[in-house]
Amino acid sequence: QLCHSQPRSSTGSLLTAMLEFSTNNVGAPVCYIELSTIAVSICSSRPPEAAHTGTPAPQAQGMPGPARQNSNQSIGVDSTGVTPKQTPRRGGALICALFHDVDDGPELGRLIATELLSAFREQFGASLAKVGGGTPHINLNEFDPFHTRIPAVLRGLVVPVLSSLSEHKGIVMALLLTDDSHIAYCTADGIDGLGLGANLVALTNLAEDAMSLRSDVFHSVVIEGGHSTRIVVRRLPCTQATLVAQCHTNVSSALTNQAISASAKLCVKYFALMDNLSLDAGIKSM
Repeated sequence: QLCHSQPRSSTGSLLTAMLEFSTNNVGAPVCYIELSTIAVSICSSRPPEAAHTGTPAPQAQGMPGPARQNSNQSIGVDSTGVTPKQTPRRGGALICALFHDVDDGPELGRLIATELLSAFREQFGASLAKVGGGTPHINLNEFDPFHTRIPAVLRGLVVPVLSSLSEHKGIVMALLLTDDSHIAYCTADGIDGLGLGANLVALTNLAEDAMSLRSDVFHSVVIEGGHSTRIVVRRLPCTQATLVAQCHTNVSSALTNQAISASAKLCVKYFALMDNLSLDAGIKSM
């Protein structure tokens, strides 16, 4: 209702004012707003000319996300809007607001928005540099082709999820395997999806048989070897996929399990998003 009842320019101006007020008064911009049913994940980024002036361009603050979007388009587990706003007062910086369901959570909002903003800047870096270079006006129609790229960006959301997981202390490798033995993504090279899939099927069948004796269901399996390696196999509920992580045994399992659980929740939401938008989960390897 917020997006449809207000002109696009009014929404952008309101978000810009909120960011500036927050930055001036508390030293940091607003990054997440939660209403009764709708949440807004907000982020901003510096203009591309910062790279040419020796000033490091930081990662998008808060929750990134770019691309002007038609009012009848949606992104999110149920509904999400993407509203970018060009702000010359901030030297050509981009402000992106991702409107999504509260149930999606701030993590998913941040993830989607970050990837959208990154893809948007990659595609339109030259046009954005003109704004930062002093061009007073820019034709927003020039950004229309980005709409067709949004599905590809959404399909690739699993990549930053697993990449971030593999960078966590104590985690060596992470992969997401679908039930048809396709590796959705793996942070390491040389993994045989078919072989791994066959072994996982046998392992999970045994685990399910064992748990059925206690009238319970299989959730995860931990395999600890003799060479400082721990393998965590986590079945993702309501999906046809399994998350596998290789960990060091010299790092507390409580720490690694916490990171694995957070990534597993995001992966579950990722598959829900793909299903809700009738998109196939992206299959991508290193």
